[in-house]
Amino acid sequence: MEAVRLVVWDLDETFWRGTVTEGGIREYVQQHHDMIIELNRRGIMCSICSKNDFETVKAILVERGIWDYFIFPSISWEPKGLRIARLIEDVQLRAPTVLFLDDNPNNRAEAAALVPGLQVEDEHFVAGLLADPRFKGKDDAGLSRLKQYKLLETRKADEARATGGNEEFLRQSGIRVFIDYDVAGNIDRVVELINRTNQLNFTKNRLPEDAGLARAHILQKLSRFDCHAGLVRVEDKYGDYGHVGFFMVRNGRKRMVPGAAATHLAHFCFSCRTLGMEVERWVYDFLGRPELVVVGEVLTDLSVDRRIDWIRQVNAPGEGREEMPAIASRLIAWGGCEIHSIAGYLGAAAPTVISRGNYAASGLFARAGFSQLVLDGPSRAAPGFAEEVATLGLDVEHEMLDVFANPGPNDLYVFNLTGDMNWLLRHRTGGWHFSMDPRGWKHPKRFFEVDAEELDAVVAAMPGEEQEREHLRKVGRHVALNYERVPVSPTAEILRRHHRIVEAMPAGSRCIFLLDLDCWRLSMESTAFKPLPRVADYSSRMRREMQGIPHVGLVEFADAIRSDEEVKPARHYAREVYYRLSQLIAAKAAALTPKASPLESPAAREAA
Repeated sequence: MEAVRLVVWDLDETFWRGTVTEGGIREYVQQHHDMIIELNRRGIMCSICSKNDFETVKAILVERGIWDYFIFPSISWEPKGLRIARLIEDVQLRAPTVLFLDDNPNNRAEAAALVPGLQVEDEHFVAGLLADPRFKGKDDAGLSRLKQYKLLETRKADEARATGGNEEFLRQSGIRVFIDYDVAGNIDRVVELINRTNQLNFTKNRLPEDAGLARAHILQKLSRFDCHAGLVRVEDKYGDYGHVGFFMVRNGRKRMVPGAAATHLAHFCFSCRTLGMEVERWVYDFLGRPELVVVGEVLTDLSVDRRIDWIRQVNAPGEGREEMPAIASRLIAWGGCEIHSIAGYLGAAAPTVISRGNYAASGLFARAGFSQLVLDGPSRAAPGFAEEVATLGLDVEHEMLDVFANPGPNDLYVFNLTGDMNWLLRHRTGGWHFSMDPRGWKHPKRFFEVDAEELDAVVAAMPGEEQEREHLRKVGRHVALNYERVPVSPTAEILRRHHRIVEAMPAGSRCIFLLDLDCWRLSMESTAFKPLPRVADYSSRMRREMQGIPHVGLVEFADAIRSDEEVKPARHYAREVYYRLSQLIAAKAAALTPKASPLESPAAREAA
């Protein structure tokens, strides 16, 4: 049997000896009184299901000082089975985690029949209850769990009395969400949410039961550069529900979906404390609807589109906190692997967030952080481009994005274009540009530079399904026939393309360029860094040439890095770096002046 999270007490001849309406209470059992308090201190809730007069019983328990230790007390003359079913629904638990104590075998049988899975015991079980392993619970000397359920109890009572429907009640509740990115500082709550939630745990990707191993496991995942994670804290006018949810987003998804983030959820779990508020749906939309493989049964169907207008995001917990300010009508983030995490942290910065970064598809790894790819936007509407993308097996929506089309009144562009330090492929007749390699390619030559026989041999040794390997063979031959390699441009040419991007910005928009580190960490086992002179020269010239343009700002990775340990190989960084970058971007954007007219600078005229 499962651990018990709620004990439902009968009163007459169970909690006390005697019957209130038939001779009164012969003995108020102090041991049972103390047991209620101890169960609450273990985080195990107690309720009442009694056939009695409500006000009479309440007066007795208030006088004894125990009334407030019960949640959702059900005291009436109605049959107990249906009342227990309603009670379990109200407290948002599963029946197998609830125990019903009653001296009457008919009441126990009725409840067990109407509530499948409910645990039932008679009055004789009470003496050994605290020693039973099902009631071990966890230390909650501060009674935080009881306080949370008291909030829920008050809220449910108001909801039952409310007029105008459930959504109107939610709008009047003043629901506030704070995304807490201090995951490591709340690691025990993260472990608890992952391992203890069920009905709103969409991924059920459990951690080891050993607390130390569980912490180490999740912290190791959090150390990855492609990880974006946060805790969800919820408050409303009734009080603070605490951290009720946790998400961990990773880059990449198996199937690209128009309008959805190019990411997937490794963890997505919520406590039932806020069930009915639709917090989990709001968070899913906030994250850009990443790919989610739902494991087992859950109470919320996230595939159903529903507008959530009763939740607002705040910049800190606490009543009266300000709503997260929007810094743009639309945020377009374009870059490499890092851009998905940065866009995730900036999710509240604009009503619409679009990210175009590196992604994997059909066995290929496609790169995005090139100024030429930004400028190619209008040409992607040309006949044949969509068909070419499909032939390569890349994502059509990603590849056809024209960032300057259909501008909003106050767009913000965030670019990391250090991909310009690498080669591109150009279609010989269409002129289209791409940067891609097979995932896991291990060969001194690029995949389009080897002959057909060598390509077949290398691909045959690669992991994955045969269908994917066959696609890579076809793509390799197709690229070798139809594409040419474009060498890395001189820095002056790269800067001219950057100026063309600034020129192309629509009126009312602002732009931030990210400047990456000018060195490369060789491995996590080494403290050695390889200097990157071309990146250093590029950054130096960007500082000079973009200075004084009121609608253009620069944000440097170096300003977001606290230690060498936060720098990973292959131009990747710890997730804390991406979070700090998002804060620097928001601050810089607030200081920029929206573009009023086309840029008139010598460099721009020269580029034209």
